[in-house]
Amino acid sequence: MSEKSKIIVAGAGIAGLCLALVLKKHGVAVRVVERSPELTEVGAGIQISANGMRVLRWLGLEAEMRAVACNPRFFRAVDWRDGHELHTIAYREDHYQLHRADLLNVLKAHLPTDRATYEADALIGADGIHSTVREILFGDDRPRFAGQICWRFVVDSDKLAAVPKPLTWHGPNGHIVMYPVSAGRRVNVDAAAPSK
Repeated sequence: MSEKSKIIVAGAGIAGLCLALVLKKHGVAVRVVERSPELTEVGAGIQISANGMRVLRWLGLEAEMRAVACNPRFFRAVDWRDGHELHTIAYREDHYQLHRADLLNVLKAHLPTDRATYEADALIGADGIHSTVREILFGDDRPRFAGQICWRFVVDSDKLAAVPKPLTWHGPNGHIVMYPVSAGRRVNVDAAAPSK
């Protein structure tokens, strides 16, 4: 691909927007198209470790990330029965925890997205688990159940007695993860367990 090439990225999720920003920084003409009429608040909390933050920093997004994320220094794992500590992970570098919608808002502020039709030299499919691009290229490919179920939700911090520090409760057949997102205004909760 030359710098004069025109690229279309199908999908304005985290992967598509990040890729488009990287291409744009390298001087490639890129356009992001999205089938949804608008990008809405979908999903729950996500964590971005040091390697991911290096990319976002290189893209010049660190200040915007700091405004919407939490950056804990550690993550504790405790036993589900009595809360005694099993281990603690100390982060040596930035490790951001934020709501997926907050990250999407940071990314999409730097790129226009639309639903128009374009011609380009290349099409990159970043259109998610039900990818139209993948289906066109490779045929129908349905997701396969991995034997795990995860319930995810976000709670407003002002509804809680206290905002928890990042924590995982481990049990014999599952775990619950809690950590603050949205600069501490909300708390993400994931509960995972095996299922048939």
